[in-house]
Amino acid sequence: MIDIVIIGLAAWRVSSLIVHEDGPWDVFEWLRERLGANRDDDRGTLQRALSCVWCVSVWCVPPLYVVHGAAPLVTAMLAAMAVAVVADSTIRR
Repeated sequence: MIDIVIIGLAAWRVSSLIVHEDGPWDVFEWLRERLGANRDDDRGTLQRALSCVWCVSVWCVPPLYVVHGAAPLVTAMLAAMAVAVVADSTIRR
């Protein structure tokens, strides 16, 4: 059960990075821009999906499940980052 929580938190963190944040060296901003997710005009399915944490998480969980099996420290670190973000948001309210 703890693995599900770790993978879930890691997936939320990665999804949130992709959808909402610029990322290091603006890599996520660049990705969204290249795929057209930042445009306000008529967006396709991919562009709409890249603006939704729930949608992106569907595609993040399977690879993270594999990564967790091979290198659990990676998913544990992503999960810890998610907890840190939630804690910071909670404290700032």
